[in-house]
Formats: sequence, C-alpha cells, structure tokens
Amino acid sequence: MSSKSTSEKSLQPTERQELREALEENVNRIQEVFANDDSLILRYFENEQKPDRFGCILYLEGMVKRDVIEENIVKPVMEKCLPTDKERFVDMIALRVLFSSDVVQTPYEDEAISQLISGKTLLLFEGCREALAVGTQNPKSRGITEPEAEKIMIGPREGFIELIMDNVTMLRRKLKSPDLKFFFMKLGTRSQTKVCICHLEGIANTKILEELKKRLSQIEIDGLLSANYILELISDSPYSPFQTIGFTERPDVVAAKLLEGRIAVMVDGTPVVLTLPFLFHEYLQSSEDYYNSFYFTSINRLLRVIGLIITVSAPAVYVAILTYHQEIIPTPLLLSISAARQGVPFP
Repeated sequence: MSSKSTSEKSLQPTERQELREALEENVNRIQEVFANDDSLILRYFENEQKPDRFGCILYLEGMVKRDVIEENIVKPVMEKCLPTDKERFVDMIALRVLFSSDVVQTPYEDEAISQLISGKTLLLFEGCREALAVGTQNPKSRGITEPEAEKIMIGPREGFIELIMDNVTMLRRKLKSPDLKFFFMKLGTRSQTKVCICHLEGIANTKILEELKKRLSQIEIDGLLSANYILELISDSPYSPFQTIGFTERPDVVAAKLLEGRIAVMVDGTPVVLTLPFLFHEYLQSSEDYYNSFYFTSINRLLRVIGLIITVSAPAVYVAILTYHQEIIPTPLLLSISAARQGVPFP
C-alpha cells in the first residue's frame, strides 16, 4: 500500500516521529496528544482464530460512522484469518481483510494523528510499526441550494456548500474534461484546513498558477476558517478599493471563469470560491449573462457601462455647473434651484 497522495501537502515538523512496534506504547503516545479530550475512543480486539494477534482501533467520537467501523473494520479483523507474513502483515490486512476502498498506510505518528483528526479510524497492531487509516468519515452538511446573494431567473439552482469534495464534484459535473486539474494542500498549523486550487490545463496562465501556489505555501497562520483569510493574505493590494480577487458561490460561474483562463481556490468549510485574477469589467457582469442571448447580454453590459459613467460623472458636472458656470443653466431653472437650496445650510 502506498502512503498518502503526494498531491496533498501538509505542514509537517522537521523531525518526524515513527511508530513503535509495541502497541501499548503507540496508543499511549496518541493518548498523550489527546490528553483531556474525552472524544478519543479506543477499542481493543483479538482475532478469534489467532488470539495472540491483537490490536486497537482509535477514532474521534462524532466524526465517524460507527456502523461503517463495525462492518468494515471490527468484524473482518476479528473473524477473518489474518495473514502470517510478518513483514507484509499490514499490507495484507489492507489488501485482503478490510472492506474499504479508502485505506492509507503510514509509519509516521504525526501523519496518523492527522488522519485521525480528519475523521478516519486508526488501526494499530501489536508488533507493527505502521498504522492503517481507514475512511469512516461522517460528513454532515446542508443540502445543495441556490445561493441567496446570487439568485438568477434563468440557469441552475445550485450553489457550493461547506464540504470541499462535494464542491469539487459539482465542478467536475460542469466540466467533464481531463484537463480540469485539482491541487490539494493544507493550510493552518492548527486547523489543517484543506485548500484546493482548480484550473484548466492549457488555458490557465502557468505563471499565475505557480505564483499562487508560492503565495499559498508561504501563508503562516494558526487557523484558516474561511476563504476571506486567503483573499487578504495573497492579495497584491489588500487596501485597494477595487477587487483583485473575485468570489462566488455558483458552480456555473466558476466553470465559466475557468474556461476563460481563470484559477479557482476552494476552502474546506466555506461555500465561497475565490477566482483570480479579477478584472474590472467583471463588476459589470451578471450571472444571467451566461444564459441570455449574445445581443441582449451585450446591450445590458453597454447600459451598465453607460450607467457607471453617468453615476461617476453626473454629480461632478452638476456641482461644477452650479458653482462656477451658472450661465449655462437657463434662468428659470437657476431660480428654481436657488429657491430650493435656501433652506440648506451648506453651499
């Protein structure tokens, strides 16, 4: 069995502690890490055909499905005939005994603890210097609904949710292409929040992609609780009144921007997805533009541009005329304006 996927990076200490052969010593070391934490559950077991072969199951209460543990881990390791090959014992357990497709084998203590915190169940055996982390997570989240802030009349009624893998799945459904790439990493020394970088290979700018990965890898923070943390930490001009990084809760908008060559950043625990780089003309775009006719969309965007110009320039022109160029205003209108302003204490 291979170790953890190399595409998922996590912050690790410089000197990694390996697991011991003594089961009780490994269990005690994990218990020390979770001292004063009653959510850690231990369950020792023996194999009925080989009573001398015993082990221990560890998991965090509330983060796992107990029925999955009982059916996929406890029942097989207690009832099945365990392998006799001592050197490949853990490999054979993962390949022939456990009823799970999500099994990670690791010889390191910190990685085993990280897998335990993520909701997996640890399986330790006496005389083995490796642990098996079995996928038994019990993710609870709200259903997929339309984002309240980005409702549209035409288009899909779905939005991102808090589970990052569900968001990845929604994006996969939109873009069924092998060029759609996902790069996972973990940020936050204590929160160990999973972050995903999404891009279309061959379309996205590789220089921007590498710069994004570089900036994310340089983030040093205890906890990453939302995408807004990343927005502030990697932005070129965090105090600028204009956005340099966009955000949305709609999968269709993210898919459209990926097709335009943008890069998306997903953060586990938040439905907001960042898109970059953000261009000024995106202020004048709407989610419904992707579903309307080209002609109507062009007219709508032109009206928005005209409205922006009027909004910015009309007050300035009005003040300039009223203050310095009164002769431009017809006399009856000037008198009417003057009468209306008599009660105003400011010029």
